[in-house]
Amino acid sequence: MSTGTDSSTSSASPSIVERLGDPDVAVRRVALTELDEYFDEVPVSAILPLLRDADTAVRRLAVSAAEELGDVEALPVLIDLASDPEADVALAAASSLREFRTADAAPHITAGVAHAQPASRVAALIALRELRPAAALPAIGAALSDSSGEVRREAVITLAHYRDAATLPLVLCKKF
Repeated sequence: MSTGTDSSTSSASPSIVERLGDPDVAVRRVALTELDEYFDEVPVSAILPLLRDADTAVRRLAVSAAEELGDVEALPVLIDLASDPEADVALAAASSLREFRTADAAPHITAGVAHAQPASRVAALIALRELRPAAALPAIGAALSDSSGEVRREAVITLAHYRDAATLPLVLCKKF
């Protein structure tokens, strides 16, 4: 992942940023496919609106761009997109969450365990398996009582990734 920055003094090419915000969906798509030439110059603020774009292809390409930029500012939207009605967007967003493996990403991903949509909760739990932040244990413990069986299952699996005796009481004290 690149270390994207969102600075008002960014030297980003005005043409690429302008094309990312173009009203024509085809222009936005092409601009997103050309981003690999500009990742060090494009601020995450130019990508965030595209994650909510009405066009499925634009959302999918924007997920890849957000992952490549690696800016934690995109994490709340990526967690939302893990529940996108378009399966390819949801899968890409869920997959991208696992690429954010830094300590500053952990609080954002942990917050996703309480998301309104079960698919987003599952994606957050799976992403936490790599990070294993101790601060996430209360959220994972709460997920053991989730209304969704899939979320409960993923919470148990996530706790198993911690490989820590401190996580055993969280599992053993729950009725399934």
